[in-house]
Amino acid sequence: MARIEEQRSETARANFRGMGREQAGQVRGPIARVEDHSEKPDHKRRDGYDHRNKHDYKHRIGHNHHYYHDRKLHFYHGRWYRHPLQYYTRRHQSRFFFFIDLGDCYERNVPTYVYEEHIHYDSPPTSVFESSAPIDQAYAAFAKGSYFQAIVDFNRAIRRDHDNGLLYLARAQAYFSTKDYHSAYDDLIKGMELIPEWTEVSFNMRELYNREGDFEQQLDALERWVEEYPRDYKVHFVLGYMYFYLQEYESAKTELAYVLAWDENHEQGKKLLEHIYTQEAETDLYH
Repeated sequence: MARIEEQRSETARANFRGMGREQAGQVRGPIARVEDHSEKPDHKRRDGYDHRNKHDYKHRIGHNHHYYHDRKLHFYHGRWYRHPLQYYTRRHQSRFFFFIDLGDCYERNVPTYVYEEHIHYDSPPTSVFESSAPIDQAYAAFAKGSYFQAIVDFNRAIRRDHDNGLLYLARAQAYFSTKDYHSAYDDLIKGMELIPEWTEVSFNMRELYNREGDFEQQLDALERWVEEYPRDYKVHFVLGYMYFYLQEYESAKTELAYVLAWDENHEQGKKLLEHIYTQEAETDLYH
């Protein structure tokens, strides 16, 4: 009987990588420490993709491969993480670090001045979990799901480097994760003013989150807020921004249209829409 149980356990672990969240919660043992979040009956976003299906994710995010890393969990610093430890290590100038190591700056379309001025490439490789720098401690707190602590540490980092647009954009993510949508809006506007080319930078929101299901829960909460307070154009902008960096362009256009209906001179809203129109035109041209 013990041998049979051992074989069943090994089979469950071997199949874990291919499971969805609702199945993962049924696996027993340490590897099942992913939280099992309940889902809405309708699992498809407004663009028609099933947000539980990793093949739909892959269709949507293209080369943004970090979300698709092996679903095996990684244990370090006393916790289970979705990303390997090296994703949380700052390396050198050509690597774009924004919550995690997102790879080559050129492939991510990061403006040269951003990584030359604000990414600390002149220091040796450093894990954010072992660094005393406020920005690293903020990223470490965010990875652990301690979003309020991340805000505190981002505040410290901004006091030291108040012209760094990346810090405002990063803190906006933490505000979004704590449902402080108006503060998230203010930081998004500030960050995009400091980095006007931000709409060209390529990444997917889900890459930034370590804890399985966190982003989906937070996006659901933001969508409910917009439904309850439909005249709040600032929150429409935050939702449009999130859709934009999910590459859910039809949904993003809906939210940004509301922003521009309220304020037709909204510069950041216009930039996001212009980028979407360009993407659509290029898609039509090559198809």
